[in-house]
Parts: sequence; C-alpha cells; structure tokens
Amino acid sequence: GDHDRADEKPGEPVDLQGTKPVERAKALIEALIRRSDTSEADRRVVPLGTELLGVTTEGDTVTLNFNSVMNTPEFWSGSEHEYLAVYAIVNTVTQVPGVKSVLIRIEDQEVESLGGHVMLDEPLEKDETIMKPGKTGGRR
Repeated sequence: GDHDRADEKPGEPVDLQGTKPVERAKALIEALIRRSDTSEADRRVVPLGTELLGVTTEGDTVTLNFNSVMNTPEFWSGSEHEYLAVYAIVNTVTQVPGVKSVLIRIEDQEVESLGGHVMLDEPLEKDETIMKPGKTGGRR
C-alpha cells in the first residue's frame, strides 16, 4: 500500500524519513557516539571526547570526518576491539539506503589505521560476519 511509508518503526528516536543519506549517516553516528560515551570504558566504540566533524558522500561511499580524539592510540590497543569498533561504525552507516562503503578520516586527513589492525586507507564495506554470534571478525 501507499500509506505504510508513514508508519514509524517503534523505538526509533530519530525520524529519518525523507532525510538525505548524509543527514541520516550523521544522525546515526552521533547517536552511536552518545551511546559510546555513556558506556563502560571497555565497551566504548570510540574514545571519550570523539566528535563527528562532518559527513560527505561521493557515489555510494560516505566519508566520516572525526576529530583527533578518535585517533587515540591507547584506545585502539586490542586488535579485536579495533575491528569490532570500526565495523560498528561501518555497519551502522551502511544501513542507510544507497550507502555501500565508509571512509574514516581524522581532521580531514587520511589515516592508515587507528590501531594498526584495520586499514582505513580505502573505503570499508559492511562486514556481515560480525552480525553473526560467535564470530570475531578477521577475514584474511
């Protein structure tokens, strides 16, 4: 039918209807950062104080520009933690229709990696393996 578009999904705090992919990506990541900031230290997805400075899209790639706090080496010390955290961001943004991959930048600069385990020099696509329980990433 043609009325079902108006149905809001229950428990969706942000009304994302009709917004551009950039705005949707921004809202999702800002929510992710807020959740991360209020989590226990070892469950955070980004370092405390991380801010999203901007979001741009080119084709089906979204570029997320974070402040330099994101690049705190101590935070990214464990390979599994780095993998899960980076892909929490990637998998969140790739939920937006029309977005296939995500580039992470720090203060508009390309970073090779945050902790040395996940390469960020090219766009990352959603990793399905993380969604499945009992899998801890690492497709080599």
